[in-house]
Amino acid sequence: MADDKVKDRKDEDEDDKAVSSKKTFPKKMIMMIIGFVVVLILAVGGTAAFFMSRNTSDSSSKQNNSKAVKKDKKETANDNADGTSAADNSGDAGNDGANKAIFYSIKPVFVVNIQDGTKTKFLQVQVDIMTHSDKVKIAIDNNLPLIKNDLVALFSSKSYDDLNQPAGKEQLRQDAQKAVQKIIEGQAEGGTVEAVLFPSFVMQ
Repeated sequence: MADDKVKDRKDEDEDDKAVSSKKTFPKKMIMMIIGFVVVLILAVGGTAAFFMSRNTSDSSSKQNNSKAVKKDKKETANDNADGTSAADNSGDAGNDGANKAIFYSIKPVFVVNIQDGTKTKFLQVQVDIMTHSDKVKIAIDNNLPLIKNDLVALFSSKSYDDLNQPAGKEQLRQDAQKAVQKIIEGQAEGGTVEAVLFPSFVMQ
């Protein structure tokens, strides 16, 4: 009887172990599967992040290159527009920009006294100088105080009656052109002041 009881206990213990083993096995499998899925997700996420950051970097590089190209084009356009290109693109004969006019606006506008009989009136005039030579523009820059001085003297020497007629204004424009050309003569290597313009001309 004692042997039977011991045998029964052993059988019961073995059954318990088998049941416990069966319960533990699915848990381990589930944990392994979950772990595998987590690792897979991390790997996929890391790969996606790598390619996204690479694409972003490439896109940023392309944008920077595009901005640099646009900036270069803009600076070149500005150089040609204001006549200060180092290559003298808009100045000398034989260059591609030989037919491009350069306009130099003298700032501020001139305001001088002029005589109208016994009365004193004011002349306000904006002066623009036209040329096709960068060298002329440089010469104007270098002699601007002298040019302003001579133009003020020229304008002040005129009377209201002199300037009240179209012919008088045209004569003043031609005199101003000669005055500027005389100052820069010999400094522009053959370049000339082709016109002096008065975009604004007010007497009061």
